[in-house]
Amino acid sequence: MADWGFVCGESMFSVKERGQRKLGMKALLFVIALATAAYATDVDLEWRLMSNTAIHPGDNVQVGLYAVAREPVIMGTMDVIVFWDAEILALTGVDDQGPYDWMYSGFRDDSRADGLNDTWDDGNGYYKAWGQIGGLPFAVPKGFLITVVELTALTPGECHIEIIPEYGIGSETAVWGGWIPGINVVGELGDIVVTVERDEGIIAEIDADID
Repeated sequence: MADWGFVCGESMFSVKERGQRKLGMKALLFVIALATAAYATDVDLEWRLMSNTAIHPGDNVQVGLYAVAREPVIMGTMDVIVFWDAEILALTGVDDQGPYDWMYSGFRDDSRADGLNDTWDDGNGYYKAWGQIGGLPFAVPKGFLITVVELTALTPGECHIEIIPEYGIGSETAVWGGWIPGINVVGELGDIVVTVERDEGIIAEIDADID
């Protein structure tokens, strides 16, 4: 005669184990769903000129870097690779005019292998911003002003200021989310054309310091 108690006991144990596995899988899927929902909206980076006045050689040019999202998205830190025509515009630094007080905001003296901030004379730089612990900013639909990049107009012409997704060995443009560390929520990368008009007799002198 079969030991039905053993068989039933084994059967009951198997059913219980399968139930626990299903609950564990449901919990995991729930966490993944929450994470996906938290970052269903990407953060787009775009440029906006801070003044509509004509630009001539020697003028200071201020271009705002904005974070835009369809719904508010929290931001922890960010890395932004910036390219421009160094024969037309010269990078001089940043002016943090925005509503948030970053722990750090600027183009750090570069010790990375990619050397984006070794010099600004080549028309590329690596901007970084670190949020304050305990209070992080949000990208919003109307745009959140991250910082104002300052340049000096050198010669007449059209200068494209672009954000590049990646460069070299390990440099990348990223917006690291604050809800879940380590998730890059960057979306579209904007560019802008700055026109420097001809103004005879003006020579631009540059005093560029790396923050």
